Amino acid sequence: MLIMLEIKDIILQMINRNYFANMKISSLLLALSLTTVASAKTQVCLYTNGKEICYDADKVDSISFFNDTLSMLNLHEYVDLGLPSGTKWATMNIGANAPEEFGDFFYWGGTHEQKVFSSNTTLTYKLELEELVAKGYCDENGVLTSEYDAATFNWGDGWRMPTTDEIEELVMYTTHETVTVNDVVGVMYTSKKNGESIFMPNAGYYNMEYLAQVGHNGVYWSSTYAVTNVENLFYEYKGSTFYSSGGFVSNSYRETGLPVRPVTTFEYKEEEEKESNPNEANVTVVSDYLFEQFVEQIPTAEQVARYWTSTVNK
Repeated sequence: MLIMLEIKDIILQMINRNYFANMKISSLLLALSLTTVASAKTQVCLYTNGKEICYDADKVDSISFFNDTLSMLNLHEYVDLGLPSGTKWATMNIGANAPEEFGDFFYWGGTHEQKVFSSNTTLTYKLELEELVAKGYCDENGVLTSEYDAATFNWGDGWRMPTTDEIEELVMYTTHETVTVNDVVGVMYTSKKNGESIFMPNAGYYNMEYLAQVGHNGVYWSSTYAVTNVENLFYEYKGSTFYSSGGFVSNSYRETGLPVRPVTTFEYKEEEEKESNPNEANVTVVSDYLFEQFVEQIPTAEQVARYWTSTVNK
């Protein structure tokens, strides 16, 4: 028998409470639920125009949510600024819930949020390019590998930190202006081609445990290796950065704590609708969103029961 406490019911409650107020719910998809069957089989069910279509979960390759105004990958929004390379920029930093929030801070090559930064905890500290490549931190072009890319690690496949070339492209094909959004000072980068824009807050940077220059400097990590020769006397091993408050590429010591603004080259391609047997292998319901990542964010039957018990009488 089917467990009656379906995710569908909770999603419909969320819709009724305007949880999806900033999204246009497609007429093709009113609700999506995972229904657990007594045989431990899980199904993905689409509820569209009063009809239900279910697929065995292990036959679903991927799921995508999209609408007319916002584009999303792995539940994170991006903006198409019409850049020649096709690179899209995220609307907010890793760890942020709004464009004006600072989000998490990382050392160059770090993938976990930190509040205290030092050379002792920076794995890439003073490593030359050959060492970075040998240890798997960088590829031969001096770009962080996916394992040490904070964007890929935290947001999943398809997202990554921008290279210096992509930062320079952003600056070249946009205008930038210092503005204030919800009392947060930052820079608005607006496309010269289509007028779309992204806001990058002046989040400052961490020097050890001290957050400095908030509201004055916006500095973001790129994925590109950097080294500087100081007056031909010694080398300083750094990571390239995007000095967003000034609109240029720079570099910082790798042990500095900086935010990350991810990019993607993901492109949604609408596939032709075709009739398929739900029990056939490789059924694609809606493409381009990794099903495994979606499942991780869906509560278990026990969690659903607890949620329903706590809310049904409200």
